[in-house]
Amino acid sequence: MQTCGMPKGFDSAAYSDAFWERLLRSDYRELIARAVSPLDFGSKNKLYFSLSYTHILLDRGYLIWRVVKSAICWVQRSWEWEHAPESRFPEVCILKRLHWLSIHGKIASVMLSPNSTYKAYLVFRTSTNSKGLSVTAKTTVSFGGLAMSFQLDKESGKKCYMLGAKELSITWQHDTQYWEWTHIPESRFPEVCILKQVYWLSIHGRIVAGMLSQNNTYDAYLVFGTTKDSRGVSVPAKTRLSFGGSEMETENVYLQRPHRVQENYVFPHKRKDGWMEIKLGEFDYNEGDNGKVEMAYEEIKLGHWKKGLIVEGIELRPK
Repeated sequence: MQTCGMPKGFDSAAYSDAFWERLLRSDYRELIARAVSPLDFGSKNKLYFSLSYTHILLDRGYLIWRVVKSAICWVQRSWEWEHAPESRFPEVCILKRLHWLSIHGKIASVMLSPNSTYKAYLVFRTSTNSKGLSVTAKTTVSFGGLAMSFQLDKESGKKCYMLGAKELSITWQHDTQYWEWTHIPESRFPEVCILKQVYWLSIHGRIVAGMLSQNNTYDAYLVFGTTKDSRGVSVPAKTRLSFGGSEMETENVYLQRPHRVQENYVFPHKRKDGWMEIKLGEFDYNEGDNGKVEMAYEEIKLGHWKKGLIVEGIELRPK
């Protein structure tokens, strides 16, 4: 057997476990622990080729499925989720009927091998009664900090990240009836998200914990602004942060002060850079912890029309 990337006549058995371990990712033990089915291998040699030739399902089989399911946003009657025997995932998404199509996905670059060139592909198939797919479409790939910023805390030297609006999951964010994407000079990112009109608001962000500094307590903030004609944002909302099996939830969170104020209300603060921020929660990240930090701001109960919110991003910084 000749392996891709290996010289002709290469004898894989002649090399020690130390050699094969150098070829494996530094975090391969973590990936193995997240596998749906236990990996049976007697040597690093067998493990390397097992990972090279076999697709390994991670995180209960939902790692990529979660990305896809959160990326295709439309009313339920337009899509059908079901299992297909030929799929490696628990469910696939079948288009029933739709007049426009937008599919977005994202992955943290730390999950990939460094010093490499990657290609991204949309993997799909069509049914026998498919129609409307032989039309011109557009594909884009963005990477390189355009939607995420990094800096070190001046006092502690710990890592701080801000997820730009493009890195967040915002309800109807790709529908120009509700949101406008544009650049403003005050932003560190190429684009911010400006709310035109919406009756309920949901903003979610996530980050791989391994990108942060270990053995620290982090705070997460929604960083935002408002336009002069904003309205409907001085209503009580809820924030939520979950990590490592624990969840922190806060009620009565306001982006603007209402006329009547009570003691348990939570209000935003103005930052040195001119933006406003509201705390979403806090969490401890210690050595040995892994997984993703999930953060959310939601106002989906009152049904008030809102406009004029400018979403800059979600920032995580050590306390």
